[in-house]
Amino acid sequence: MNTQRLLCATDGSPPSEKAVHYTVSLAEELRRPITFLLVADGELETVPAVWDEARVKAEDLPPDKELLAALKTALQHKLLSVRLVRAYGSDPAEAIVAYAERNGYHHIIVG
Repeated sequence: MNTQRLLCATDGSPPSEKAVHYTVSLAEELRRPITFLLVADGELETVPAVWDEARVKAEDLPPDKELLAALKTALQHKLLSVRLVRAYGSDPAEAIVAYAERNGYHHIIVG
C-alpha cells in the first residue's frame, strides 16, 4: 500500500509543472515519498513501466522528458524518495485513477 506516498500526474504542461512544484513542497512539508506518473497512449491493461528509487539512484532513467523534468525538480529540493511511472491509456484521467486504485494511493495531485 502507498497510503503515505503522493501521486502526481504530469504531462509537461504549465499546469502540471505547477502540480509538480506543489507536490514537491507538500512532500517536503509532510516528509512523504513521491510517485510521478505520466500517461502514454496505449491499452489501459498494459503493465506500467516503473523506475523505483533504486533504478533512479543507479541513474537508470526513463526517456520521457516530462518524468525527467519532475525528477529534476524533486532532486533540486533534495528529495530522493522518488518513483517514476509511465502508465498507459487512451483517457489520462481513467489511467491515473486506475493506477492509483491498483496501487493503493490516496493522495493524487494533477495540474
